[in-house]
Amino acid sequence: MAEADSTASARRFDVFLSHNSRDKPAVERIAQRLRSMGIEPWLDIWCLSPGGNWQDELGVGLRACAACAVFVGPHGLGDWVREELHVALDRAAKDRGFRVFLVLLPTIEEPFDATRLPPFLATRTWVDLRNGIENSLGLQRLVNAIKGVAPGPGDSVARQNDVCPYRGLRPFDEEHAEYFFGRERDVQRLVERLKGARFLAVLGPSGSGKSSLVRAGLIPALRAAALPGSESWAIRVLTPGANPLTALAAQAVRLAPARAMQATLDQLRSDPRSLHLALSLALVERPPGECVVWVVDQFEELFTLCHDDAERTAFLANVLYAAAIPGGRAIVVLTMRADFYPRCAAHADLAGLMGSNQFLVSAMDAEGLRQSIEQPAWRVGLEFEQGLTETILDDVASQPGALPLLEHALLELWQRRRGRMLTLEAYRESGGVQGAIAQRAEAIFKAFSTDEQAAARRILLRLTQPGEGTEDTRRRAPMSEFVARAADTSAVDRVVQALVDARLLTLSGQAGDG
Repeated sequence: MAEADSTASARRFDVFLSHNSRDKPAVERIAQRLRSMGIEPWLDIWCLSPGGNWQDELGVGLRACAACAVFVGPHGLGDWVREELHVALDRAAKDRGFRVFLVLLPTIEEPFDATRLPPFLATRTWVDLRNGIENSLGLQRLVNAIKGVAPGPGDSVARQNDVCPYRGLRPFDEEHAEYFFGRERDVQRLVERLKGARFLAVLGPSGSGKSSLVRAGLIPALRAAALPGSESWAIRVLTPGANPLTALAAQAVRLAPARAMQATLDQLRSDPRSLHLALSLALVERPPGECVVWVVDQFEELFTLCHDDAERTAFLANVLYAAAIPGGRAIVVLTMRADFYPRCAAHADLAGLMGSNQFLVSAMDAEGLRQSIEQPAWRVGLEFEQGLTETILDDVASQPGALPLLEHALLELWQRRRGRMLTLEAYRESGGVQGAIAQRAEAIFKAFSTDEQAAARRILLRLTQPGEGTEDTRRRAPMSEFVARAADTSAVDRVVQALVDARLLTLSGQAGDG
C-alpha cells in the first residue's frame, strides 16, 4: 500500500475515487492500474494525512481533482460516498468541466437498477467493470471518462470532407452507429432492462430520437455482446405499415427460407402461436439461450395505417405470445410515440406487458447534445469555428422534439462547410435550427413549375396521416397515390426526386423517427 501523502492537498489529481469502504480492495487495485496508465487518482488511504482532519481533507481532495468516479459495488454506496457526492455535485454545479460519473464493480447485483441511486446519479452514464477490473477495454473506458473523452471510437474514420456524418431528417440506423453520439446512458439502461425481460416498449414524443436510439444504439450494443451471446443473435427490424402481418411474415420467412410466404402468412393469421413455433423450429439446433430480436419500429402505424382489425389483432397476438411464453426464443423491442399510449389500453395483453416493461426517452441534456453535434464531425476530420457549438446549443435549448431540426441544421451546415471548417456564417446563412428546414423547402418549392408545385402539395398531403386526438403522423405511400392522371407522372417524378435529393423525403421504404 502506498504511504499516506501529507502534501496531497497541494497536488493536482485527475480523479477522486469515491467508494464504499467495503469495496476498498477492488478500488485500490483499480487505482494502481490507473497510475500505471498515467492517471493520478485521489484515494483516501493514499492521500489522507495520519491524524489529520480527514473530513476536511476529503473536501480538499475533491476540489483538487478534475473528475469524480463514484464506485457502485455489491455493498451499495455507503454513507460517506453520499457525503462526498454532495461536495462533488456542488463542485459540478459551479464548474462545467468537472465530471461526475458511475463505475460499476464486479459482483454487483444483475441487472443493475439505476433508479435506486440518488437522483443525480440515476441519470448518469456509467463505466462498466462488471466483467472484471483487469479488463483492458473497461479500464480504457474508465480512463476516457476521467479525461472527458466521449464514449465511442476516438479516432477519425475518414480525413475527407465529402463524408457527411449527419442524417438530416432521416433516422440513424445500424450502419450509422459510428456517428451516433449522446445517448450512451440510454443504451446502457435499455440493455439492463433486457436482462430481466423479453419485451420492451421504448416510448417518447415525436422527434425524441426513439428509432435512432434503438437502431443505432441498442442494436449495435447487442451485436457487440452487451447481453450474453447476443453477438450471434438474429435481429429483425420491421415497421407495421398498412399490412403488419405481411411485414411480420416476410421477416419470419427469412429465418426459414424453405417455407412459402403465403403459408407463413396464413398460419400467422390463424394461430397466435405461429411466430413462436417458427422460431422454435428455426433455432432447434442452436444453443438454448439464443434468441431472435424483433424490433417493431414506429409501432403507432399499427393504429394509424392498419385499418384491418383482424390483421392488427393477429399481429399483436403472435408478437406478444412469442415474447411472453416461458422459454420462448423471441425478444420484442418496439418504439412508439408516447401520445399513442392510450390506444394500447384496448388490448389487454399489450397493456399488461407495456405497463411493466417500458422505457421513456427523455430529452438530451446539454452534454449529450454537445456530443451529438461535435463528435460526428470530429470522426470525419471536421472542425468547429469557435463559438459555433455554443450558438447551436443555445438555439436548441428547451425545444421539445428538436432533434430532427438540429440534425437538419447540422446537415445544412455540413453542406456549406469551408474545407474542414464548419462556420458560424454558414450556420446563420442556413437559417439555424429553427429556419433551416423551412428555408430549404421554400427554396425548392419556388424553383418548381406551376404543375410541379401542385404535385408537391398533393404529395405532402398524401404523406400526412391526420391524428385523431393526437398529433398528425407521417405516412408512407406508394408513388401511384401521387399521380392523379397520366399527364402528372413526369411532374411527380421530378418533385419526388428534388425532395429526395434535399433529404426532405425518403424512398424505398426507409423510415424512422428522427
